[in-house]
Amino acid sequence: MHAVPTSTQTITFVNNEHFSFAESEVPPTVPVWYAEQPDDLVKVWSDGPLWDPPPVRDFPVCICGRRIPLQYWKQLYSYNKDQDGEWRRLKNSWTNWRYFMQAYENLVSPLLAEVFWFYRPSLLVFAHH
Repeated sequence: MHAVPTSTQTITFVNNEHFSFAESEVPPTVPVWYAEQPDDLVKVWSDGPLWDPPPVRDFPVCICGRRIPLQYWKQLYSYNKDQDGEWRRLKNSWTNWRYFMQAYENLVSPLLAEVFWFYRPSLLVFAHH
């Protein structure tokens, strides 16, 4: 009897490192909230210069002990047949986070950042429905 082959994915991180894993290693999502601490979203969205994630045990998605920045979650879940339905539950929140981060990354002044934090946190809640 032959084992059923598992599909694999590869993420290319900001530093050009390639991380490959089996789709079966992708865990289900857990609800995460960033409305009260939007700066936490900034720390976990991308593995770029602002990357400052919590320890592995507190991070919502880890694969083989590796914390996966939120920007890659669409890639992890949208076509992953081993996690069928996860993207449907996550898509709206992830899209809001992406819009939030695009706006944040386009800021040019710390004063604008303060105004931004005041008006944008309502986009940052994700919960399973």
